[in-house]
Amino acid sequence: MHHIGISFGELRQWNDGLGEFSHQFGTHLAALAPSLSERWGATFYFHLPARWHGRFGHQVHYLDVHKGQRWLHLQPQRFDLWHNLHQHTQLRAPWGTRHVITTLHDLNLHYMKEGGKRWRAMQRQLRLLKRADEIVCISDHVLHDLRRLTQLSTPAHRIHNGVCDMRALTPSRPQLAPHAPFLFHIGRMTPNKNVDKILALAQIWPERQFVLAGPRSGHSEGYARQAQAAQLSNVHVLYDISDEEKAWLYAHCDGLLFPSTTEGFGLPPIEAMSVGASVYLSTATSLPEIGGQVAAYFDNFRPEAMKETIMRHESMDIPSSERRERAIAHAAQFKWSACISHYVSSYGKALGL
Repeated sequence: MHHIGISFGELRQWNDGLGEFSHQFGTHLAALAPSLSERWGATFYFHLPARWHGRFGHQVHYLDVHKGQRWLHLQPQRFDLWHNLHQHTQLRAPWGTRHVITTLHDLNLHYMKEGGKRWRAMQRQLRLLKRADEIVCISDHVLHDLRRLTQLSTPAHRIHNGVCDMRALTPSRPQLAPHAPFLFHIGRMTPNKNVDKILALAQIWPERQFVLAGPRSGHSEGYARQAQAAQLSNVHVLYDISDEEKAWLYAHCDGLLFPSTTEGFGLPPIEAMSVGASVYLSTATSLPEIGGQVAAYFDNFRPEAMKETIMRHESMDIPSSERRERAIAHAAQFKWSACISHYVSSYGKALGL
């Protein structure tokens, strides 16, 4: 019998990048749990706050989290493998665990902080990463950052995230979505997402509509107030949309604007491509790796230059149907089933199976 723990950490929400990764990972792995139990004699334990217990069905067991596990984590059984789904968790693997895997989503703190703050943040992150026997990076960019920015010799490899095919959902139009064609952005709206550049673009392009969507937070509400203060009636901010509403927005937008400067992967661009939408990305961090030759890229973030990039892409002498099919084919490379299969292979290797 092999005991395998999957730690979601002190998860608070599902409607951001880490939440989406955690949701998809848990859903797909729970579906495989019966067959892995039969093949390996494996029992899976999902470690997450009590309010989420049962979310992934009854094919897996559930373990509660509490802050004391930051110092000492005891469980009745010894774990053969413990997988932290992200690098931020301060909770330790249970005492006596044989092999620990940590998924590294990014080292964005290196890009977002400066001087002493950057050094201290990196030291805190390194202390957590040193607890792992194996590190999985979600992109080649993150793997390169791990080797370039740290002295860790921990074995590491890359497994790309999967992305949901938005066409499999039943689209639902958000109540506050504009009826006119619009350009779309979705994300946490933290400063590194460059939402202020989108607002500047909206200011010089009043004839185009813009929709910003993300979890309700100080950042998203701040941008809504900023748009209102600038009297940008062409900007619409939507909070905490459902997957079905997100699918509608991707399917009906003129393009996804994603000028982020710090991404470990970038789920929204591939989600948008899965329905054939055009995407406009920055050239920073992982985005060229994920967007490939199908995406359009901003040369800089001056609003006039961003507008020119969009207009140039829209006027390309390529039939819209062909562009749509190219985007869908590119997105099809990133499947959650393949992602989880690679993780399962890593589990098997660690367990000597």
